[in-house]
Amino acid sequence: MAMAGWWFLIFVAVWWLPLPLTPVVAEEQQGEDCSDQKCGNINISDPFWLTDKDTGRSCSSDPYLDFDVACLNNSYPVLRSAIIFNKGFKILNISYQERSFYAVDLGKLNILQSSNSCLSQFYNTSIKLNHPFTIAPVNLNLILYNCTEKDGAAAAASRDRALAPTRVRCPNEWVVLARAGVPHDTTGNYSNYARKGCAAVVVPVLGSSSGASAGDYEQLFSDGFLLTWDPPPHLTIFPHIRPGVQAQAACQPERCGNLTVYSPFGIVSGSKENRCAQLGFQVHCIDGIPYLGYYEAGFGLQILDIFYSNGSLLVSDVHKLSETGCNVPEANTATKMGHPFSVSPMNQNLIFNNCTKAPAA
Repeated sequence: MAMAGWWFLIFVAVWWLPLPLTPVVAEEQQGEDCSDQKCGNINISDPFWLTDKDTGRSCSSDPYLDFDVACLNNSYPVLRSAIIFNKGFKILNISYQERSFYAVDLGKLNILQSSNSCLSQFYNTSIKLNHPFTIAPVNLNLILYNCTEKDGAAAAASRDRALAPTRVRCPNEWVVLARAGVPHDTTGNYSNYARKGCAAVVVPVLGSSSGASAGDYEQLFSDGFLLTWDPPPHLTIFPHIRPGVQAQAACQPERCGNLTVYSPFGIVSGSKENRCAQLGFQVHCIDGIPYLGYYEAGFGLQILDIFYSNGSLLVSDVHKLSETGCNVPEANTATKMGHPFSVSPMNQNLIFNNCTKAPAA
């Protein structure tokens, strides 16, 4: 029986971990000078670094982990979210002396502008931040309450004068209301503001917004909030090059079908070695389709996309799409990958049970 229609749901997001560092030699591919980079009217300097969102190429030869910035539309810099596929933070300005910057949570703005709020996902802003970054205690908070309709929680919340209605709602299911002026808690404990039947999401806003109405939630979001950062350790997001194996002229981006393949990945042909690819990052290009170079040929993971800026890729276990009637999936998808890859916890799982028929009576 043909099963192809079932299997488009098993796409797997995989992230890779930085490999152990090795000494850098003169032959290593060098990035451009990052001391005078601009995105819009904002200077991007150490420890931040600009990256091409399509190729992942850095302006720095030694980029710091989590400080990569994409310049969107050549107009404003965006710091990536720690949550895969969630919009990051638009940087409004940076103070390098004070190690702080103002930013806007683009994911929340995206929810406000969504044509279908029923599909929206809500996260506390704090969990979207990568390790070096901290919400400054001088901020206040706006709390968004997602209140269900069926148990009367939405109606009860609407009668609370401290809350303001928003345009974010899913008809006959839930509505979102806002509370402004909530002091910042460094421990993240906002239990005193909990409401029965309402899921709460905490969004930092400027401390200068004290006294602002919750009805001004869109402007409060757009004005951003203050973040600080810790000095980065001397580690990089991309693995260093093995001594003596890479020269700049030999390691340009390659194409396989519609996919751009760039270091640390490299396209290999048959059993030949690609000297630009790090160990485990080989890509087999078969009839214009890229496959991750693990596991037996013909049973590998098809690469659908590579997200160089956050160290992740989207793959499909295409062998399980087989039309063969007696094909029985026997290997868990996780067994088809090895270090430095791991299955992202953002995925869900589809479990197949191979059940035998009862013996004839």
